[in-house]
Amino acid sequence: MKVCCHDCGRTDIKLFERPRTVKSGLKNTVDVCRKCQIAWYKKHKLFRPRYNFKCPSCGHEQSAVPSIFMHMGMNRGNGSCMKCKTFLHLEILDDMHGSEMKAIPWDNYLKENGIRVEEVKI
Repeated sequence: MKVCCHDCGRTDIKLFERPRTVKSGLKNTVDVCRKCQIAWYKKHKLFRPRYNFKCPSCGHEQSAVPSIFMHMGMNRGNGSCMKCKTFLHLEILDDMHGSEMKAIPWDNYLKENGIRVEEVKI
């Protein structure tokens, strides 16, 4: 059985999930290519772009939606890896496709930007 996009039938692409229907949410999903996923969300006025990134600690590939700061114009966000739970700093990469994020472990991000954090002992 070949794995293919549910909407267009292409087989030579990476697949992503989208809800089967508007009401089903993420409980009932189908695999589609990125182009069909974006088109479906725009058609139903539910478009929230997702950006792919790879955890620098464990290599797990995942995606995230832009943070509130990113919607306000600052390219800064954070989150945790779904596999190893490493806390990450996220930035959208400015490239031709605009579908990638750069992930940096939070401690490394603080060191790179000269931000000192003192440990709190409880």
